[in-house]
Amino acid sequence: MDLDKFTYQMIELLNVITILPFTIVFYMYKCFIVTSWVGPIASLLTFTLGAICHSLILPKVVVWAKQIEEKEGDYRWSHAKIRSNGEAICMYEAETTEKCLVASLADQLFQTQRSHALREFFLNWSVQFFDLIGGLVPYMCLGPLVFGGKYEDKTPDELAGIISLNSFQIIMLIYQFTQILDQVDKLSDIIACGERISDLLEFCKYSHKKEKRVYKQTRSDSNRDDCTDLALDTVSILELSNVDVEFKSRTLLENISLSLQKNENLMITGPNGSGKSSLFRTLKGIWRINSGAIIRLPTDSMFISQNPYVTEGSLLFQISFPNQPTKIDSRRHALHALKVVGLDSLQFQLDEEKNWGRCLSLGEQQKVALARVFYRKPDLVFLDESTSGIPEDEETKIYQELKNQGISYVSIVHRSNLAKFHKKHLKICSDGQFHFSTTTDASQ
Repeated sequence: MDLDKFTYQMIELLNVITILPFTIVFYMYKCFIVTSWVGPIASLLTFTLGAICHSLILPKVVVWAKQIEEKEGDYRWSHAKIRSNGEAICMYEAETTEKCLVASLADQLFQTQRSHALREFFLNWSVQFFDLIGGLVPYMCLGPLVFGGKYEDKTPDELAGIISLNSFQIIMLIYQFTQILDQVDKLSDIIACGERISDLLEFCKYSHKKEKRVYKQTRSDSNRDDCTDLALDTVSILELSNVDVEFKSRTLLENISLSLQKNENLMITGPNGSGKSSLFRTLKGIWRINSGAIIRLPTDSMFISQNPYVTEGSLLFQISFPNQPTKIDSRRHALHALKVVGLDSLQFQLDEEKNWGRCLSLGEQQKVALARVFYRKPDLVFLDESTSGIPEDEETKIYQELKNQGISYVSIVHRSNLAKFHKKHLKICSDGQFHFSTTTDASQ
C-alpha cells in the first residue's frame, strides 16, 4: 500500500515539476516586458515567503504523517492477527486482553491523527493564504503603472484590455510559483511513505545478515528448588461420559468416555483429520457438545496448540499471557520458566517490547508457550503437538520437568519417545474408532 501510494504521488509530482521550469521562464519574460523587474520580483518574493513559512511547518507534518501510517498498520495488523488466531485466543481465554490491546492501538491512532490534523490545518491555511496573496500581487504591480500615467494615452477599452492581459500574465506566473507550494502537501506524504519504504528495505537487507548477539554471563546465587513427584490423587481430574465430537454434522468421535486421575497423563495419537484437535476444541467449549457430558474439568487448565500464539509486548508479558505480570516475584518465576524450557539466552531481554512472533523461530515460540505452563502451573494442561518444533532431547527434558512439578497433561503427539511420560494412551483411527491402552501397549 505504501509503495502504491508513493509511486502514484511521485508520478504526479514529477509531471508537475517537469513542466514548471519552462512555464515559469516564459511568464517571467512576459511580466518583465510589461512591469520590468517589479512583477517577477514581487512574484518571487511571494513564493519565497510562502516557502519559508511552509518549511517551518512541513517537517512536523511529515513526522506525524509517518506515525499515522505506522499506527494504521499496527491497528490493521491487530485485526488480521485476531482473525488468524481466534482459536488460540479462545484457548488462552485472552479475549479481554486482546480487546484492551486493540483499544489501546485505536486510541494511539486517534491521538496521532488528531495531532497530525492540527499541524495539517496550519499547513493548509498557509497554502491557501499565499494562494490568495498571489491573486492580489498582479494588481499591486499594475497599480503604480496605471496611476503613474504610463497609460494616459489609452482609451478606457484599450486600458482595460492591457490590464486584463498583463494581469493574466502575472497571475499565471504567480500560479506557476504557487504550483510549487501546492505540492508541499503531497511532498509530506511522499516523504512519509518513502521513509517507511526505506525502513522496510533496511530491515530486509539486515535480515539477510547473520545477527550476532552476545549475552552477558552471570552467576546465580539462588539454588534450584528440588521438585518431587506427587502422589497420585484418587479423585479424577478429567472425566468424560459418552461425549460425541462433531464438526459440520459429521461425527468424528462417538460415545467417548474417559476418567483421568492426577498425574495419570494421557497420550493421544492418530492420523491427521481423525479428531484429535477436535476433541480439545470440544473440551474447551469452542465446539458444542450435542451428546454426552463433561463431568469434570479443572477450572485452572491450559490449552497449548502446535502453532503458539505470541503477541506484541515485553517478553515478561509473553510468559504471563494473557494476564499482566503483577506479582513482585513474577520476574523470578518467569526467569525460572525460561530456564526450564531452554531459553536462558533471553533472560536479559525480559523487559524488551517487540513483536516476538517475528523475532523467534517456531521452536522458540513453542518454548515460550510452554514457559507459560511452568509460570502458571495449572492443574491440567492440554498439549496439541506443542513440542513438534523442539529437538527430541530438549522435548524430553520439558516433559520430565512437567512430571517433576506434578503438572498433569494430555498430549497429542507423533513421536514415540514421549510414550514413557504417559500412563494411558488413546489411539484414534481415521474411521472414528478408538481404543484405550497403557503406554506399555502403546510403545509396542
